[in-house]
Amino acid sequence: MDYVVVIDFEATCDVGQRIGQHVNQIIEFGAALVNVQTQQIESTFHKYCQPSGTLRILSQYCMNLTGVIQANVDSAPQFPEVLRSFEEWLLEHRLSPNPDSSVSYMSRRTVTFRWILASDSMYDYTIYLYNECKLNNIPYPSYAHRILTIGSLFKNNYLHVPARTRMPNGLARMLEHMDMEFEGRRHSALDDAWNLARIVVRMVQEGHRYSLRATIEVLPDHQQYSNHSMPNSCGYVDLLEREMEDALDRMFSHRFF
Repeated sequence: MDYVVVIDFEATCDVGQRIGQHVNQIIEFGAALVNVQTQQIESTFHKYCQPSGTLRILSQYCMNLTGVIQANVDSAPQFPEVLRSFEEWLLEHRLSPNPDSSVSYMSRRTVTFRWILASDSMYDYTIYLYNECKLNNIPYPSYAHRILTIGSLFKNNYLHVPARTRMPNGLARMLEHMDMEFEGRRHSALDDAWNLARIVVRMVQEGHRYSLRATIEVLPDHQQYSNHSMPNSCGYVDLLEREMEDALDRMFSHRFF
């Protein structure tokens, strides 16, 4: 793996809301580009997004939590344009938004680097990105199917517990474990992505480079919920859990046959 692209979203929210219980729209998109070879953060991406409908007006709670103010989203493009800007940023660094092609469809430059999308949680994909794509009637990005969840990798390599083990305040917990301080403002999409990228760099420095691989496979064609009081969520496959099950199957098959 040559690069890890760490992303983070901030979304509309209000007092008492929990992930998966209310419809949320992305209002801020942050990303940080980790060069695995040099163990450096090479570049960052940051855009505000304008939500639609009744969610266009941000709650005071949301503004206090995220630091995103109403003026930021009023003057911002909507999500499809922001996603295009993100893909253009990828191409600037010779990372193809089309994982099945070595040549970009938006540029004549040959794309030679292998990369993977990463974030702290699968919810960035199975809820936030999935719902934005459905809301805006655009295809779910092909590069966001097999992704790395940094929390899962951390639990697997550092805590030695199953990836599904709950880890409240995951970003803070990982930084504390690595004796690192948070840099910037918490719940800023760019600053959260930056600090997650620092964790990826530390993992590489501590010998976990070859474990940088997809931990879940997002299944955007498999909708999990259709209750109108709940946001839609798509299915996923826990690849680390599948690996463990396959390893156990092989062990028992060799033992008894």
